[in-house]
Amino acid sequence: MSLNFPARHLLFCLCCQLAGCTSAEPVVTPPAPLAVYTQEALRATIASGKPTPLDALTPYGKREVIRQLRWNENGLAGFSSTPLIRELGHGQLAALLSFLGASEYLPMLEKKLVGPPLRLSALSSQTEQDLQRLRQFADLEATRRAAASVTATGIGAPAVLGRYQQLFGNRLNPATLSAEPSGNLVALFDAASLAAQDNPASSAVDDMLQLHHELTARAINTRRTLDDAMLYALLAARRFANAQAFAAVRPDLADVTIPQVVDSLGPAFAGRSAFAYDAKHNTLTRVAMPSRSGTELVMVVGAGCHHSANALQALQADPELQRRLQQVHLVLVTAPNAPIDTHLISEWNGVNPSMAIHAPYSAAQWESIDVTGIPSFYLLRNGKVVDRRTGWSDTGKADLLKLIDAAE
Repeated sequence: MSLNFPARHLLFCLCCQLAGCTSAEPVVTPPAPLAVYTQEALRATIASGKPTPLDALTPYGKREVIRQLRWNENGLAGFSSTPLIRELGHGQLAALLSFLGASEYLPMLEKKLVGPPLRLSALSSQTEQDLQRLRQFADLEATRRAAASVTATGIGAPAVLGRYQQLFGNRLNPATLSAEPSGNLVALFDAASLAAQDNPASSAVDDMLQLHHELTARAINTRRTLDDAMLYALLAARRFANAQAFAAVRPDLADVTIPQVVDSLGPAFAGRSAFAYDAKHNTLTRVAMPSRSGTELVMVVGAGCHHSANALQALQADPELQRRLQQVHLVLVTAPNAPIDTHLISEWNGVNPSMAIHAPYSAAQWESIDVTGIPSFYLLRNGKVVDRRTGWSDTGKADLLKLIDAAE
């Protein structure tokens, strides 16, 4: 299995409690009501008091699912899979997805139901409130970053990390963590995971490791999303040795092949660098990629995103577009703050060696590339971003050509 991970929030877009205590799935599951296709219909069904597949979740899990549902004029637009994977059995998962009109996701999600469901005791109201405060802050920060002009100050600043430390910093003292109620531990882990998303080299990853260790010490099943999230964070932080050690002792991660790293530049190297991936030997070799004096266009792509796939397909099929991009010194990379998409790199580079995709060595070295969506395009002059575009639609090629025109 290559290093392909679900979206960091585990939010699926339909367009594009005692410590260690578990509960088996009930033998008899109430018949599922008809699927709901609007937010209003869901509210009416819940208000009626009739049983629904949501009732198979813990009270906290149910609240988590409901508040993370996303609706648009076509119905359900997105949902978080995390509470479903953590708390449900196979039949319960099938019933709930059917209820939400999302049964097409069953084959993918039921593969993640490893071991018994997590049925922890309720977390404290303060912990739940603080986690929601952090999520709301992160959503607002993401909106601000996406809308900010390229010359705005503070883009890429670790604001979410600061808010996380403000809300949870005093809860993660090793001397007191063992006294933390078990019902709070998973929520604390989720908070640290959220803080690490755009700050992969931060102390939030160490907080995740500390919390994961405490969960394991209390015999809590970490195979339901927690191991995946921990491995994701380590790989995003480019902590490959830690990731290899973590995966080696966990059978649920046995099919994840982590590349070997060849650092030909060494720790004294100063500047911008990236990894070149060799699929035959499963190695990542660090190479220098200095910022150009003059014009450069950096294109950030990712696996599992059909918009990114469409952009790459348009590039591959259009020699004239390739020529124009080469004139502005195209640099193709994966996201600096995410695990390296080795399968994507291998497939693309095998067919397009003259337009190879590289993986940024670290988010710090590529800090001017503040990724808020995939695919994204950054026009740089003398190493500074002067314009950018995010996303790919029917007008994607025309929008990209306008960006190229501005560079020439």
